[in-house]
Amino acid sequence: MGKKKSIISVFLFSIMIMMLMTSGSVPAAVVPDGFDPDANNDVYAIAVQADGKVLIGGRFTIVGLEARSNIARLNADGTLDTVFNPGANDWVKSIVVQADGKILVGGYFTTIGGEARKYIARLNANGTIDNTFTDPNPNDPLANGVESIVVQPDNKILIGGHFSKIGDEARSHIGRLNDDGTLDTGFVPAASDNPINAIVRHSDGKIVIGGEFTKIAGSGAWRYGIARLNSNGTLDTAFTASAASGDIVYSLALQDDGKVLMGGYLSNVNSEERNGIARLNSDGTLDSAFNPDADGNVMSFAIQADGKIVIGGSFTTIGGTERSNMARLSAEGTLDKGFNPNADMDVKVVAVQSDGKIIMGGSFGNVGGATRNCIARLVNSAHSDFNADGISDIIPRYTDTGRHNIWFMKSDGTRLSYKHLFTRLDRRIAGLGDFNTDGIADIIVRDSPAGKHAIWFMNADGTLSSSITIFTSPDWTIEGIGDFNDDGISDLLLRYPSTGRYIIWFMNADGTRASYTTVLTSLDWTVEGIGDFNADGIADLLLRYTSTGKHTIWFMNADGTRASYKNVFTSLEWTTEGIGDFNADGIADLVLRYTSTGRYVIWFMNADGTRASYKTVFTSLDWTMEGIGDFDADGIADLLLRYNATGQNTIWFMNADGTRRSYKTVFTSLDWTIEGY
Repeated sequence: MGKKKSIISVFLFSIMIMMLMTSGSVPAAVVPDGFDPDANNDVYAIAVQADGKVLIGGRFTIVGLEARSNIARLNADGTLDTVFNPGANDWVKSIVVQADGKILVGGYFTTIGGEARKYIARLNANGTIDNTFTDPNPNDPLANGVESIVVQPDNKILIGGHFSKIGDEARSHIGRLNDDGTLDTGFVPAASDNPINAIVRHSDGKIVIGGEFTKIAGSGAWRYGIARLNSNGTLDTAFTASAASGDIVYSLALQDDGKVLMGGYLSNVNSEERNGIARLNSDGTLDSAFNPDADGNVMSFAIQADGKIVIGGSFTTIGGTERSNMARLSAEGTLDKGFNPNADMDVKVVAVQSDGKIIMGGSFGNVGGATRNCIARLVNSAHSDFNADGISDIIPRYTDTGRHNIWFMKSDGTRLSYKHLFTRLDRRIAGLGDFNTDGIADIIVRDSPAGKHAIWFMNADGTLSSSITIFTSPDWTIEGIGDFNDDGISDLLLRYPSTGRYIIWFMNADGTRASYTTVLTSLDWTVEGIGDFNADGIADLLLRYTSTGKHTIWFMNADGTRASYKNVFTSLEWTTEGIGDFNADGIADLVLRYTSTGRYVIWFMNADGTRASYKTVFTSLDWTMEGIGDFDADGIADLLLRYNATGQNTIWFMNADGTRRSYKTVFTSLDWTIEGY
């Protein structure tokens, strides 16, 4: 580890600004991964199965060059599940997977799986019709279709959409079915005067509905677009939320705290201006602090494990900031500036997988500059991800000549391909980051002896796109890279060694400096690492007091000032060897090493800077840790280790509990070293 620090201290200790989390999560650019099903028309519905397979519904006829009529199932890697092919004769708008693996499908179809089923059906796990589920037959003389399906804990099924009857019984746009598909005659909901597009259910059984209606039976007042029913279907008169006349609610989501997200063509909620999106408190009053301000239609929500809110729709700005049809919000409603997938057309549905990856469906043909037809999956770009596939890549250096190559890695730890970067003994890599928010790692190179530092903006094939000199000085060093103002652009932490002055350079996306601020000046304190230790999207600092070994987290504000601090531990025998998110909770964790024995321990951290738990990884004086990255795109940090005697470099793929899942030797050589960490 001493060798690495003398070459470039930033890498061994810098947070993986481009690592995921999840993301959640440590700030990272999001990019499409290799998941590319290639549907030929709109995708309206997505459901992720427990086995990782993905069900999609829409109005397509081809998926992955194979005929599929409006419904298909994908393998976890995005390839078509060739066994599953029910085929619906019209649009599929809603898909829900039951706990037993059976699949509820709603839409505008009248046949599915080769059998007559009007607007709702249930499939077995293999895609055949479940004949134990009778045809409920929601219908209307003018318009028919099921837009929303919710399965209750008792397995009864709420449906909403365009219908006035279920079978022969009057049910105006909402009804409830028994588990076998028959009508629940004991649930006679208050009638709405127009279609219902979305339904969510509170844990107490109350039901929030959103749609195109203006009145709900049982109310003498208008109920524009949103209302709540009691568990027996009667109108909850205490919940008086309402959009404006002419507004339409297309999407609803229920948060764990009982608050309700509503999206659609909105202009006003509860007599206050709200464009595209709003949030209600559990009693129906407006959450006045939540106002993202979309300039168009918000069609879908997905709530991440960390509380962040992914939204899709047809909009061009959020809060005045450009966002093309997809965005992510903090739990408070502020825009996540580092998340910008940039879909070229409508995003009609979003979903979050258990590993934190985000699946999006809609009308688009391009996401983040990559061709993706109507469905895509996003991953957070990993540290040293040079081709935006979510997998960390490596830069080996040949010691004798200074030759640097980029190795593009596969998720199994093998090399996909490589690209020669440069060969110079007087040029070294001084940092990696995403300086133009394209999801591709860029490189800071430093030329000796003058200390010329330049950003190399990279293409996804490992070639140089452009470069810019940022400063020339033999005295200033780059100590770390992180996003210190939550704008998605990597910023620099510089140090003047003779005085110990640390400065943050806030960067523009063209490689120029926007501003700077002095963080501290001290010869006694050193910055050991950078990470987002409280999951607020702003890089924080880990400092060490040299004489005592006291380690302290500085929680930072977006202007480069310290918000607060927390002492982590004090020891001259333990050193911080790396920082990464090892349990995909969006909070940076620590890798510590006990010097005399070579014991490596992961400290899983809480958002207040305290230790949640720890796990010993290994103990060895022969192996050292060369770096941290996400080498299999699962959102969990992995380790890159080196056996010093032989130069064997090995990736340890990690589980979220700090144990090793598997490993892969990358290469063995005493002549080549890895520079990208």
